[in-house]
Amino acid sequence: MAPSKPGSKNWIIKAIAIAGALEIIYLVVGNLLLNGGWLPQMLSRHPDILRIEWYSGWSLLPGHLHVSGLKIHSQNPQQQWLFSVSRGEVRLSPGGLFFKTIQLKSLSAHGVTAAVHRRISDAPASTGSPAPLNSDALSATRVSNPHATAITGKPPASERPTNGAGWAITANNAEIAQIRELEIDDYRFNGQRLLQLDDVTFRPDGSLAMERILLQLHSGILMAGSQSIARELQTDAELRLDPFVPGKHPGAEAFRFVSGCFGVTGNLASFRFINRYLSDIGWLKLDGNGLLKGDLRIEQGRLMNGSKLSIDSPDLTVELDERHSAGSGERHRIRGAGSVQGDVHATLDGGETRLQVELKDITMRTQPQDTLFLQGKAFHMSLTGPPVNLSERFAEPAVLMQWKEAVIPYIAALNAYFTGGLPFRLVSGRARMNGYLAYANQVVSGKFDLAGEEITGTLLKQSVIGNLGVELHLKQADLAHRRLDLSGTRIEMQAAPEC
Repeated sequence: MAPSKPGSKNWIIKAIAIAGALEIIYLVVGNLLLNGGWLPQMLSRHPDILRIEWYSGWSLLPGHLHVSGLKIHSQNPQQQWLFSVSRGEVRLSPGGLFFKTIQLKSLSAHGVTAAVHRRISDAPASTGSPAPLNSDALSATRVSNPHATAITGKPPASERPTNGAGWAITANNAEIAQIRELEIDDYRFNGQRLLQLDDVTFRPDGSLAMERILLQLHSGILMAGSQSIARELQTDAELRLDPFVPGKHPGAEAFRFVSGCFGVTGNLASFRFINRYLSDIGWLKLDGNGLLKGDLRIEQGRLMNGSKLSIDSPDLTVELDERHSAGSGERHRIRGAGSVQGDVHATLDGGETRLQVELKDITMRTQPQDTLFLQGKAFHMSLTGPPVNLSERFAEPAVLMQWKEAVIPYIAALNAYFTGGLPFRLVSGRARMNGYLAYANQVVSGKFDLAGEEITGTLLKQSVIGNLGVELHLKQADLAHRRLDLSGTRIEMQAAPEC
């Protein structure tokens, strides 16, 4: 075996020495940068728009960083964002920093809190200067890092850069194994979550895109303020976020850029999200609790064919408020065990959303006196409208309500509906009732059949007893123009003087 040349050994030793020296220099300089104040200041060139800070960090190899207490604050005139990480590990390409690009090969994070809040402006519009940022919303996220500070204001529009903070961020893969809390305005999510993001891009113009979002949620809790919306939530979602600028599409408008599948189960404690769908109707609300199951298919914020939603409830309430449209009247609560079924079906003209509500063994009570109006075997309600677009205001659906085998135990309650100078008044007795009401475009129509026996009342100031039959045809009740058409209605009464 030929002996190696002394020069070769010296070159190897020098290379090792140089590499060791560079590693030592990197360890000293890199960790000083991570734990000093210069690097956060460089990344936060416009701190009133974007601020990045962390409690501590360390690195053994170039491009492989460990950080704890990371917080990212951002805001625009419409919204505020906060993202915090208790501890994280990042592998990045250092060369991208010279081109103002943070290229993340991989990212893993634990103990994540994220919040998005609409900004609250207290300054008068006439002053022309922006209001100071209300930091209560950001502080409500309760992040544990005591060294981070919230953004407290923003510069005048003329001083703000038009291209975001000037940095681009790309991430091939980001995995968040433990999410403590997510807040979106008044809504707050808590629970065990696993979130994986693939091909994330944030550009200097402020646009954000994510090619693939995987979300798994276990034992989740959804709150709206102090109100519980759902518990024991289980979620499995695979979504895509198309490029958009969050500041230009605040709130629900961001759903326009979301596509994918979203499956969820859990215990529902409030029908708040369904009542948003009914918000344009005004006189109709749902309340109660139950077991929620949902399988949603979304394309750019629009619910697509095959989307399904079901709620099985031991205590479901439908509230009808006559005062909303008529300006007067009563409020009724129909209550019983039942279910809510929703689905989206494709049709030749684009599709429709259907919501079916079924109640069994119902009671209908008048509020606020809480007096019993009727009891019945079943109540059915169907709502039909165009496919729901989560990014837009929901269109008003058409409503059909049906009462089946109902009994009015105190028939005197009907006197309020027999107006117009009729010569009789009901006093006591009970009546059977079947009927329906249909509502579309602020016009109500319907039909009710009532039959009562041994009904007591007064006829032309004479006390009588007998049978009552009513076939009420509500051809049209135009709530907007105050028109009522009862043509075809028949009232039959067989009565004799009461002994």
